[in-house]
Amino acid sequence: MSIALNIQLKPSRMLPRLLAGMLILSNAALILALSMSALPLSLQIFLAATALMCGARAFHTHQKKNKSAQIHISGSGAIILRMTGASGEIGRGLRVRLDTRSTMWSKVLFLYLRAEDGRMYSLLILPDSLDVESFRALFVALQWINRRGGTSRRAEK
Repeated sequence: MSIALNIQLKPSRMLPRLLAGMLILSNAALILALSMSALPLSLQIFLAATALMCGARAFHTHQKKNKSAQIHISGSGAIILRMTGASGEIGRGLRVRLDTRSTMWSKVLFLYLRAEDGRMYSLLILPDSLDVESFRALFVALQWINRRGGTSRRAEK
């Protein structure tokens, strides 16, 4: 069995929805907590507005950095990462290795990839970032690399 594969990751459609839901819930909890406090109304409004702006800024930053990537895994387990910018240009391929912070679950991959020059790249791969078969193939290939000398410590089948 060969683990060689070439995968084009799309930006997740689920992640912005999850971020928006988290923003709404956290602000609702803050507003509820503030409404029960003895703080002056003007300070309550200021704190709620500040929290809302911080959340909106985080959401906007995510949308701005929303890039896609290509991952090429050779039959020997070498990983090449190519980041694609917002305008569609493809960067040069970087040879990377799994870092110890990488976590692989059957439905979510948190990949920390270390380039040869020491730079770190983080990828959050949700199942909607690629088709089901490609996600499974990527998961299996990363598990194989992990067991054959990759550096990721945490993995779950």
